[in-house]
Amino acid sequence: MPVAKLEEQLLALYDGLQAPAEALEAIKLEIEAIAYEREGVVKKELTGLKRVLDTLEAKEMKLVDEMVSGRVSRDHYDKLSARYATERHAAEARRAQLDVDYREPLDFLDKCLVVSGTFRYIHEHCEEKQKLLVRALFERIVVHDRAIVAVALNPPFSFFLGDQLRRMFKDPLSAGARRDIFEQLVTYTLSPDYDEMKRVISAITAGTTESERAA
Repeated sequence: MPVAKLEEQLLALYDGLQAPAEALEAIKLEIEAIAYEREGVVKKELTGLKRVLDTLEAKEMKLVDEMVSGRVSRDHYDKLSARYATERHAAEARRAQLDVDYREPLDFLDKCLVVSGTFRYIHEHCEEKQKLLVRALFERIVVHDRAIVAVALNPPFSFFLGDQLRRMFKDPLSAGARRDIFEQLVTYTLSPDYDEMKRVISAITAGTTESERAA
């Protein structure tokens, strides 16, 4: 199909997907609030896990001393040592799971929200970034009879642009609640695709000024 025909539809798609600045700011503020709330909860749990690990270490050291001095049998030592090791591994695994730098996903989200508010501007004024924008935003574009009939978005745009997709297509992706968006965002930053997406988003937002964001 003619490139010009597809470009017209692509621009219409950008306009339809571009959420109002107020909505994007609301998403940002709500997710930041969720992140700070989660940080507080995680900090308390990490403090508790440290106490558990310190207690287990003391028990293991005491058990070794008792075994060496003959106060406990080898069988008893093996049973308790295995139990302590299981408890320690569980606590360490949970601590590793909680060890998330929330500044990383929030910084990434901020850049993605900037892009979400400037689709048309980037396409029309930053020709060198047009392909990057398509790569970043779309997982696939379905064309039928020379018309774009459906799209699938890449994360993280698929997390928070569902309202726009619902208005444009019959079978859109689901956006979920703000808390769901946050959980998906954190999980996504641990995925193998994240580093490449972060590179693309950084390339798109590089040099973006405040006036361009508001355009």
